[in-house]
This record gives sequence, structure tokens and C-alpha cells, in this order.
Amino acid sequence: MTIIPIKLNMTKAILIKDQKNILVDTGNPKDFTALSHHLDANLDEGEKIDYIIITHAHSDHYGNAAKLKEKTGASVIIHQGDQDCMKNGHNSELAPFSLTGKLIWPFIKKDKQRVVAQGLEADIVIDSEEADLETYGSCGKIVHTPGHTSGSISLFLCDKTAIVGDLMMSFFIPEKPERPLFANNIQKWKGSIKKLLDFEPKKIIVTHGNAYIYQDFKKFSDVVLRK
Repeated sequence: MTIIPIKLNMTKAILIKDQKNILVDTGNPKDFTALSHHLDANLDEGEKIDYIIITHAHSDHYGNAAKLKEKTGASVIIHQGDQDCMKNGHNSELAPFSLTGKLIWPFIKKDKQRVVAQGLEADIVIDSEEADLETYGSCGKIVHTPGHTSGSISLFLCDKTAIVGDLMMSFFIPEKPERPLFANNIQKWKGSIKKLLDFEPKKIIVTHGNAYIYQDFKKFSDVVLRK
């Protein structure tokens, strides 16, 4: 298994090369050219993306899923909690959570019906708390980690890497875990932090920020779970 983070403009996609090629998230709609370039550079001749896993239905995560599906024929996977928002090209519900999120909240467009990206219907909808990633050609599991959105999911891989989308994010110190800007259910978010803590990952890859090590995540989780 090879894991390749692909840095885009203010966001990130992650390519997993294993028995199959899996792309986790796709960036903002404006990232399509850059994302395509990175994928071409990291895929051998004749290789293609087999699956696109969307961690949640915000436009900086599924923004290029429709175009990539058309280009590659990849199957798109999302949790049922966010499938309708992605299908309709909307963002899943936002609510301010971190201090920064509360400060910028007055400037956020809140129209739930606003189309933010090209919508698409998922080929595979996860409707359970866990799903075996072996089904899709890699070693690990897809885990329902709600809180940021109702249908947020993470990948817990056999090499003890966790890919967690926006479960956490970092804007000030890239390697230090912070709360996400937004969360629609704080108690479920804490439950998802506990799931990740129980997994004891060696490395945690987030969309916004650099990878975390377990020791820093453990300190962060000890604080947030006490409150």
C-alpha cells in the first residue's frame, strides 16, 4: 500500500495505491486541472482510479467527483447521511464550532439550496457504521465518523494510518490538531474522536493541515473529551 497526499488550493486529496487505486476526496471544482496533473504523475501507464471515496458532502471534498467519474469511470462512494447533498450539488449543513468558525460565520453563505458544485449520484452508498475496505481493493475499513456532518466517514487503514477528512483541521500550527471550523453535532463529533482514539493510529491525515502523530492527537483528544 502506498499513500500519496495531493496538496491542492486550501484542500487535499489522497491517493491510495494498493490492489486497486482509491482516491479519497477530490478538492474544490477549481482544482480539477491541478488534481488531474497530480494523478497523471502518480499513476503508471494503463492505471486508472477505480474508486473515489468522499469523506463528506462539502464542495471542497466532492467538487471534482463528477468530472473524475466521467473521465475515469471510477465508482463513487459516500455515506448515506451525505448522499442527497452531493447528489443535489449542495453543502451538508454547517454550524460554527471552533473559535475561528464562529468568527467567520457571519460571512458564510447559508442558503442550504445553493448549488456549490456539480452534483452526482453515488454508485455505492455506505449505510453501516463500518465497511470492509478489502471490498474496494485495499486493507482497512471505512468508518462512520459523524459530527462535522451527518455522513462523514474516515478510513482506518491496516498500516495504522487514518484518513479523517475534516474530523479535525489545522490552520495555525499545521501539525497540531484543532477542532473543525464547523460541526453539526458536537456530541457525535466527540464520539468520532473516541473511535479514532480507540484505533490508536500512528499517523492521521487531515484535509486542512499536515499529518498528525498519535501523541499530539492523544493530547488533543484528552482535552476535548473532558469538556
